[in-house]
Amino acid sequence: MVYSLTLTAVKFSAIALFGALAIVLGLVPIGVPFPLLPRISWDAIGIPATLATLLYGLDVGVPVQLLACIGILIRGNWIGSLFKGVAELSTIIPLHYFFKRVNREKRSTKTWITIALAFTVPAFTRATVMAFMNYYVLPPLIGMSKEVAKILIAPLYAFNLTMALINIGVAYAAYLSVEKFWKMWE
Repeated sequence: MVYSLTLTAVKFSAIALFGALAIVLGLVPIGVPFPLLPRISWDAIGIPATLATLLYGLDVGVPVQLLACIGILIRGNWIGSLFKGVAELSTIIPLHYFFKRVNREKRSTKTWITIALAFTVPAFTRATVMAFMNYYVLPPLIGMSKEVAKILIAPLYAFNLTMALINIGVAYAAYLSVEKFWKMWE
């Protein structure tokens, strides 16, 4: 099967469905405060894009994440929308490539190693990209000193690492639940 960026009716419907869910999650700021920095919280906004990526690939996952960013933007938080978009895209892009490899391999030890990599590489990618964003991009946007940004790197790295693992874990569990039904539509 050749990977194609053409949108079929099923993929377009998936973008609409997962995108609507992502927008609602972006509009309703529900989350669990992160213990090291209670001003930020673990939320479910990235789960629809992560699940859409697992089910359909990047040509559905990326537009869903952009719709989630619109939900955050509607609340008036353009910086949060930008950072959430970068964070989630830096999670789902590597996840997509590792997950494609998992689907090509037969169930074996090698597959479980690939699944472990599919969880950890995107999580560390997100945490590293966001450490860069939080140190170089955020301070000029909000008038934060580099000293404060440097202090926040470690807790924000831990936050992004755990947020990626939560999103991937929940989306992968949902994927396993719907996998056999989803295969009927391929």
